[in-house]
Amino acid sequence: VVNASSTTGNLLITLSNSTVINTGNVIGPQGPQGPQGVPGPSGGVANWLNYVSTVTQTVANVNYGYPIQWETLRAHYGMSVIQDDNGNYTQIVIPATGTYKFGFTLQVDDIGGGGSGKRIEVWKRDNGVDIAQTGRTADITNSSVTNLLSTEYINNYTAGDIVQFMWATDNLSFQLVANQNLDSAP
Repeated sequence: VVNASSTTGNLLITLSNSTVINTGNVIGPQGPQGPQGVPGPSGGVANWLNYVSTVTQTVANVNYGYPIQWETLRAHYGMSVIQDDNGNYTQIVIPATGTYKFGFTLQVDDIGGGGSGKRIEVWKRDNGVDIAQTGRTADITNSSVTNLLSTEYINNYTAGDIVQFMWATDNLSFQLVANQNLDSAP
């Protein structure tokens, strides 16, 4: 080998008889490590909560929004549920700016006699404002079973925001029922 040089990442080898062979891209030795980047928003324990309702929730009027109550704390870190103006625990307080995911399942019973309507709707309210296009609906067609409505929401929030989940129905006999365990279940 008479000469070895690198141009644009390709190694060119020149032999003594001036024949040039292109060997393709060759990776050289690793360079020095760059500076540390800016720390991201993670790095700590996520804020979370586990609240349930142990009371059956009903409506007084059809097609009117009522906040879902979460009065029983199971466990939490950083987040809390506070009382609304009516003294019910419905307002979830966002403790730090970030992205939050909420998921829940409602147990809906039709106790009969409340009208011919068959629909229940759930939606999100942020800082006292109903959020468009967050509604989830279910048609309750069987009054002999407990019906389930599950949903999830993911949104960015600012520290101090208040999140509520609302529900309404077109039938006064629909209710959100508290978990009814068998005698052998905890």
